[in-house]
Amino acid sequence: MPEESQKEYLEYLASEIALFEGRAAKLADPSLEQVRQLSPKRILDLGCGAGQELMKFNDDSIELKVGADIQFAAGEVFRKLRSNAGDDRAIFINSAGEHLPFPAEFFDLVICRVALPYMNSATAIREIARVLAPSGLLLLTIHTPKFYLLMIRRRLAEMSLKGFAYPVICFAGGVFFLLTGKQPAGNFWKGKETFHTRSMLTRELNAAGLRAISEFDAEGAGGRTYLIGKA
Repeated sequence: MPEESQKEYLEYLASEIALFEGRAAKLADPSLEQVRQLSPKRILDLGCGAGQELMKFNDDSIELKVGADIQFAAGEVFRKLRSNAGDDRAIFINSAGEHLPFPAEFFDLVICRVALPYMNSATAIREIARVLAPSGLLLLTIHTPKFYLLMIRRRLAEMSLKGFAYPVICFAGGVFFLLTGKQPAGNFWKGKETFHTRSMLTRELNAAGLRAISEFDAEGAGGRTYLIGKA
């Protein structure tokens, strides 16, 4: 990662940690309440960033918490946070979501918060299904078309031509994905995102032997959270 891009990414991680800490006093996330009833022992946070999602799970019964992210810089922040918290059950692994280095049916819970839009989603969902225990759960947050439309409106109001181009490209890529069933690929598309509608996600879940159990509004406009299990 270029030095400038790495600096921006570290700043993004810092902002995410601040948002997490600011939300700590708010009402419980209803999706997390359902997950806790599972009493997971092994948890994977896919596209973990700084690993703030794993900070919500501190029960003594938890044996292992794994943060996986394709960015090496995320590991630096992750390890520092976990060390400061004195958490010796959490580890970081540099890994893409499409190729997870874990045995089948290893995790009771997989968390993937708005990381799927950056992956080949069909491949990543199949990998998640492979490593998920038969009674395990996937807690998944995606971007909907509304997310990018709202971003386009904000960027127009800011009169930022460069900033305006990114959500337009991502929205166009999502429309292509919706119409063809294929995500954009190639060097141009590297680092860009696509949205999911409910029907797009259902198609990929069904192909991987998964099903949505319940869904919730995600924090921030344009996101949607699903609680998913094996079919």
